[in-house]
Amino acid sequence: MNRRTFFGGAFATLLTPAASRATEELRIIPEADLALRNDLYAGMARSGPYHAPEKPAHMLLGDDKVPCLVYVAQDVERAKLAVFSHGALQEPQVYSKLLNFLTTHGYCVVAPIHSDSLIKKGLQISESLDVWQFGEALNDPELWMERAASCKVARNEFSSISNTLGVIVDATYPIIIGHSFGAFTAQMLLGARVNTEQGPITMENDGWAGAVLLGPQGSGVLGLDDHSWENVTTPMIIVTSADDVDITQQASERKLDPYFLSAPNYKHIAYLSKGGANIYNGQSARPGSEGLYIFRDLKASINLFMSAYGKRDEGAFNGLYGWEFTHRAYGYVALGAR
Repeated sequence: MNRRTFFGGAFATLLTPAASRATEELRIIPEADLALRNDLYAGMARSGPYHAPEKPAHMLLGDDKVPCLVYVAQDVERAKLAVFSHGALQEPQVYSKLLNFLTTHGYCVVAPIHSDSLIKKGLQISESLDVWQFGEALNDPELWMERAASCKVARNEFSSISNTLGVIVDATYPIIIGHSFGAFTAQMLLGARVNTEQGPITMENDGWAGAVLLGPQGSGVLGLDDHSWENVTTPMIIVTSADDVDITQQASERKLDPYFLSAPNYKHIAYLSKGGANIYNGQSARPGSEGLYIFRDLKASINLFMSAYGKRDEGAFNGLYGWEFTHRAYGYVALGAR
């Protein structure tokens, strides 16, 4: 499937009169109605059976004492492991709405605070951006490798997390999630080749069961080219929209490169008809707003993929390849697979 075929099918699905009418009907129904539905979309979009934590646990993991925030439900006994890599300059708490949602579905999300985070560096944005060479830092292979290493520590220290928090952290089929620069980190962990002045870097995927790439980069930035994904066989889902432009200012269409240029099979995309780079943190998801429904479609798509590949849920896996999920959504997302 090429870009033109996918976009044509996606927008045809989103813009049919029937889908439009269904969207309008769903918007006027109280949110409580979602809890009464038994379709696949509703099960993935609503909060799960567990209670999100009041705040994440702060832990220093591994021999290098990597600072991490650990999100896990208050009442879960056994939680599936996921690792989250934040965007450049950000920190995990920015994404708390998404990460807390995942905990209600039985995930333990471990989020390293990377060294480029303004929180970790103790920088004041108004004073620091002129001083810190932002472009230089983004294109620093040492930072790339440091970020990847921190994610591996976050994954490998599941026993320490279990012992400290009193929750069984199930590290079979771990999922790596990344936003923007974090999505680049996730791509490296899957084995995407990146080019540097010293030569190409290719990491081996040493155990990730799948990846959620939120607004990833494509060919032409950060050492990525058209051949970077040829040997990436790990299941992944790319979540993006036409308005999704990040700090690299790369054309949004290029964000689809990991989907179209990676090795075929078990590759997925959740394409949103609206929403810019801030849709992933849920800060625009105010009650009654359009942003709420966009964020709900986004969360449901992520949960669907993670259920399929992290929990080995057959119903979720089949849902990634069918049209029911998209038709039952709020009208902002279209799924694709290759």
